[in-house]
Amino acid sequence: MRKTKKRTLTAPQKPSVDAFTFGDTVPVLDRREIFDYLECSLIDNYYEPPISFEGLSRLFRAAAYHSAIYVKRNILSSTFVPHKLLSRQDFDRFALDFLIFGNAYLERRKNGLNKTIELKSIPAKLTRRGEDLATYCLLHAGFDSVPFTFQRGQVFHLLEPDINQEIYGLPEYLAAMTAILLNKPVAQ
Repeated sequence: MRKTKKRTLTAPQKPSVDAFTFGDTVPVLDRREIFDYLECSLIDNYYEPPISFEGLSRLFRAAAYHSAIYVKRNILSSTFVPHKLLSRQDFDRFALDFLIFGNAYLERRKNGLNKTIELKSIPAKLTRRGEDLATYCLLHAGFDSVPFTFQRGQVFHLLEPDINQEIYGLPEYLAAMTAILLNKPVAQ
């Protein structure tokens, strides 16, 4: 004979809800003072910029927004009148460096009679200000490479002023960096 199992009926359980939070909401502008903590560190005999120029150069290729930088550069280039000391190509490099990094440099090259014969653009990504703020040096790739130091008064430095420090300029678009970086994965 077969045994039957006893079954008991239970009332359906009410669904439970678990809730958690990550903390109180924080306004976006509450953290804006992060740029106040940027400083120019003295390394060896030169100052490092307050923000990574390597990062800015990567950011330049990260979004379509930066095509506006090329438009600005092209407008400046179209109004430039070439000079015997400064070629259009060097001017274009100078303008692009200024728009991307907020800094641009021209080296004054002289002949044996101490007369200026040419103005050459120096890559802003690799140029640093010396400890005395009057000399400049050009970094080279490699861990133990020695920077090339220009003679005092040989480099002209154009910078986009920053209210927190006076050694380097910072680009105008710095405040838009988070929007550019947030858009990067979507655009790829």
